[in-house]
Amino acid sequence: MKQFSSFIDDLNTFAYINNVYIKEFGYKVHTHSKGQLIYAEGGIIHIYSGNRHWYLPARNHMWIPAGMPHCIVSPSSYVNIFNFYFATDDTDASFFKEANVYMVNDMLRAMIHYTKDWNGPVTDEQPTRMAFMKAIKAILPEMDLTITTFPVSYPYPRDAGLIKIAEYLSENAESSFSLDEIARRFGYSSRTLSRLFKEDIGFSYVRFVRAIRITKALELIAENKHTVSEIAMAVGYTSLSAFSNVFERVVGIRPSEFMARATRK
Repeated sequence: MKQFSSFIDDLNTFAYINNVYIKEFGYKVHTHSKGQLIYAEGGIIHIYSGNRHWYLPARNHMWIPAGMPHCIVSPSSYVNIFNFYFATDDTDASFFKEANVYMVNDMLRAMIHYTKDWNGPVTDEQPTRMAFMKAIKAILPEMDLTITTFPVSYPYPRDAGLIKIAEYLSENAESSFSLDEIARRFGYSSRTLSRLFKEDIGFSYVRFVRAIRITKALELIAENKHTVSEIAMAVGYTSLSAFSNVFERVVGIRPSEFMARATRK
């Protein structure tokens, strides 16, 4: 378990850079006084905060506001993660106060990669790095977020029984299970399980299954090994058009377009 540097919470430090590989990366739930931009390539990242779950796919970054408890999890064995911690204050744009995931355009990606060999605090003693990091922070709220916002997040269960069900549904995303089938398998009545979903996460069973399937589809897209048709079948859709329609409704663009964006070099 890597430990945080005290510089991350140093009020006199404008920014802190922590570029790591996932095999070195494994934080428990934590918080820090700076806002965090996290960008990853080479695998799959999940961010949890309270009962919220964000999926961070390729070619996207997440902004985590200062003071927000969270943990970062990845099923991938090797992921290159870029972490930028920025000082924020009340005069900053509203962008910096909300957690969300956004598509990374070519300019921002190039700027992120430019820092690949940087680590540690950024101070006035490094004027070039300071100017560069200020430029990154400045452009984040200036992007066309109405186009690039990637709003795939959904509540994650707190109830231990629902967590087991969520894990089972994710591991068997290619199969279709009715609420009655899942209730019997896990020892609930259908009425009790339906009520538990709504009370614990505010989602119906059907909506939760859809969210898990789309998240699984995003993971398969990140692997860059499958066609859209193969992914549709792998997450339980026998109709490509039905899968594409649901994907667009949740993600905002067609799966073929998202694949083209996520897998281009």
